[in-house]
Amino acid sequence: MIFGSSALFAALLPLALFQEAAAQVDTPSIQPVELSLEMLARALPEGSVPDTPILIPAIEVRRQLIYQFGRAELESRKLDVFINDEINSQLAAGVPPEQFGIPKSEIDAAIAETLEKVKEQYPDLKPEAVLQINGVDTRNLPSLTRQSKLFDLVFLPDNPNDWPPLTTEALMERMGEEFVSQTKSSYEGRSALEAEQTPEERAQAQGSLGMFNHLIRTQVRAALNDAATIETASNGLPAEIVMRVNGTDVLTEELFEQVSSKLTESDVAEVEALLIKNKLVEQALRAKDAWLEGEEWEMAWESHVEENANSIFPLETIAVLLRGFPSLEIYSEYYRLASSFERMVSADITDETLGKHVDERAGHIINLAEVESEIILISAFDFPNNRWIEGGWEAAGEEALAVVDELAAMEGKNWDELLVKHSDFWDPPAPTTPVAQDPAQQKRKNKGRFGRRNRNTLLQMLGESDFTTYLRGSSIVDEIFFHMEAGEVGGPFLGEHGYYIVRVLDRTPPRSTRDLRDEDFKTMVLQDFVTDGLTKFADDLYQAAVSG
Repeated sequence: MIFGSSALFAALLPLALFQEAAAQVDTPSIQPVELSLEMLARALPEGSVPDTPILIPAIEVRRQLIYQFGRAELESRKLDVFINDEINSQLAAGVPPEQFGIPKSEIDAAIAETLEKVKEQYPDLKPEAVLQINGVDTRNLPSLTRQSKLFDLVFLPDNPNDWPPLTTEALMERMGEEFVSQTKSSYEGRSALEAEQTPEERAQAQGSLGMFNHLIRTQVRAALNDAATIETASNGLPAEIVMRVNGTDVLTEELFEQVSSKLTESDVAEVEALLIKNKLVEQALRAKDAWLEGEEWEMAWESHVEENANSIFPLETIAVLLRGFPSLEIYSEYYRLASSFERMVSADITDETLGKHVDERAGHIINLAEVESEIILISAFDFPNNRWIEGGWEAAGEEALAVVDELAAMEGKNWDELLVKHSDFWDPPAPTTPVAQDPAQQKRKNKGRFGRRNRNTLLQMLGESDFTTYLRGSSIVDEIFFHMEAGEVGGPFLGEHGYYIVRVLDRTPPRSTRDLRDEDFKTMVLQDFVTDGLTKFADDLYQAAVSG
């Protein structure tokens, strides 16, 4: 057995750059990020070091923080523009302005109803914590509730005959003419039917109607997004503008005020580190004449978007949900780095090198090899209340070392006892009215007894992704999959929420035997070859730059 030691712990500790000092800060201090000549000289080959330091202004740091931690705020502001555009269109058509007013009492009642429903579903948790776990900041509930009601008022009035042309056209295109016709017919007969229903039947009908309204609301929002012209930093917007929606500018400083209240000092440090890493990679690729820029980059990105236009998953879903990038904008920055890196190493991309990569790594990922593992998480995060623990990182580090010492003293025979006592993996309680085939139930953490999992599933369970691996230069899951043998115990490893101590129980070889003769498989191998290579290349540059 191999146990983590104080030496191993010390080697991993510098990665805490991304995690330490996680206390909330009311007004984060955002400073310009400078890559000094000394940093550049340590990281870049001789002859490629610029004559002057590289300075990233504070406004660009703020914009990056929005892209990385303000996805919900960006989506909300985008929806505001859609709503305002439609209101202006209806006002121009003669609709009286007072039609768009929503009384505060109506908003307050809706919030109270939401909190009560959450409390009924999760009686053992605070409603505010449940909402925060699902990405809703309760401080924004009034504005979000008003926005939701205004959206329905503008785009989806109760009577389908009152829908604006944009809504009708969107639903006819996405759901079909018959769907729209049946929706109008069912509304006409609904009032007469409700008069004959019992209260229980009426309540059940209201529940079904709510699900139906959610469906058409989703379709209309998707249509608005598809038809919109959205520009961000990758389109060349100045740093003062975080997003342009159908010609309407969303100002960086204005949106940062909303995002800043939820940021931590470690969030700021994480973004600063990412900006440094990205600039170092860009500079190194420019020195190799591999950097995609101007029209060449625009064409490459447009081609990538078009390739995924008819996919079962939209590009944003692939980038955010499957690959773990905080937003499509962050992904586009990464894609530019990856595409340029692929150009730099193009001479090394042969069937021989790809075949070796299949044997060492990609074949295990794509052909779904599995590892059975158990993991003890010593957490710096309070999961039930969705907040960082004050002084949590220091306490977690001390506890992790103590657990390692206890394991070593008993040669691991006390693993089960220590997992029960110390592991902080948390599964939220099931709702009182469970959702059929709830995917969350399939990924319960069970105190860290994960069972057999493929790499991508285990990444999700540990809160890791392609993005976090690039950002930190390492992955606990990759340590488990590619470096630990059955029977080994390793750690503590610094991760997303604390320190992780791992025991590998067993390994299962790949299920499939797909190889490079399969073009789809070869494409996936190439993607992983570039992804893995870029991660190592970027981390080498970053570690060299900050080593002084």
